[in-house]
Amino acid sequence: MFQEIIAKSYKGNEKAVTIWEHTNELLKRFNQLKVIYPNIFTETEWNLLYNACYYHDVGKANTKFQNKIRQKSEQISDDYPYLPEVPHGYLSCAYIPVDEFLDIYGDSLMKILMSAVYYHHDREPEQIEVSEIVIENDLPQYIP
Repeated sequence: MFQEIIAKSYKGNEKAVTIWEHTNELLKRFNQLKVIYPNIFTETEWNLLYNACYYHDVGKANTKFQNKIRQKSEQISDDYPYLPEVPHGYLSCAYIPVDEFLDIYGDSLMKILMSAVYYHHDREPEQIEVSEIVIENDLPQYIP
């Protein structure tokens, strides 16, 4: 099992950065922005941006992504080798507490938050199509 969930892989002599470390660094920069430019957003917009920063990389906590960025000796068994990798921004949206945030933000602002997380990296059209195929055809359907 993983000792830490990695957000960024090793480069040279640097140690890998965990999702928690990476997210904390981004939230520090969020706070710096808020101090320097306190009036550029409403309080609701600041909250949306905070939540986009907080949730943007949690989708990296999946076997395919972790094995892609880890050294061979640190990889784990993939129970679904036949499934293609789904971009982490797409998976990150699954961790957002939608019901709770809908009550706070409403539909239109919730769409902005989800879009910010979902699209926080540019993706090639092929990757988008593969993700849609996996979601529509290969994964069990969610039934509330």
